[in-house]
Parts: sequence; structure tokens; C-alpha cells
Amino acid sequence: MGYYKESLESPKRVLFMRYEELHKDPFGELKRLAEFVGCPFTEEEERGGIVGEIVEMCGFERLVGLEVNKRGKMEMGKVEVENRLFFRKGRVGDWENYLTEEMAERVERVVEERLRGSGLSFVSSTVSGT
Repeated sequence: MGYYKESLESPKRVLFMRYEELHKDPFGELKRLAEFVGCPFTEEEERGGIVGEIVEMCGFERLVGLEVNKRGKMEMGKVEVENRLFFRKGRVGDWENYLTEEMAERVERVVEERLRGSGLSFVSSTVSGT
């Protein structure tokens, strides 16, 4: 919530992005990110397909397929973790496939409590039935 609030108070210093929005409109969100860091795309770059090339290059399917993410490892403290464990399916809401209904209900209660009054929302298809 701190980052979200700061993004509202200082939109030139903090950019708040949501995975769901990136998933829904990757071109628009990439353009927003480029503007935020001071490197907006030119009309020529947009016409030339640069935005689409970057979206494709940074897309989930490409990243999950990289050799370093298939077989690479990284140290987290004293533990070595395989990079592939950081990737599931890249789908909005897929986390629900890893939680029991009780766990999902608890997550929804906690998130609703923490987001209350912020204007942000959390929708869980498992709990809400949508």
C-alpha cells in the first residue's frame, strides 16, 4: 500500500503497475513505462513495430523458454533455488490452483482488509464464484 499511495502522491517518482493490467494491455503498459523512465517511443518506433518486438521479447513464453530459466540456479541466502521455480503458467488468477478454498478465502479477507479505502480491488474467482 505504501508504494501505491506514494505513486498517487508522487507520480513522477513512483510508477505503480499491476500484473493484470500488464497482461491485459502489454503495449499500453510498456509505453507508460517508457514514458515514466523518460524514454518514450517515437511515432516512427511505434510504426516500425518496436513496441511489439519488446513485448514479444519480454513475454512470458519467451522468458520461461530461456535456457537460464530452464536450468539455471540462484543463491537465496544459504539455499540454491532453481530459476524454473519462479515460473508457473503466467496466467492471471492461476495462484488459485495452488490454494485450498479455505486458503483462498483467508487471502481474500486479508487483502480486502488491507486494500479497504484505497480504491484498489482484489477479485478471486474461487471465492466469488466468477
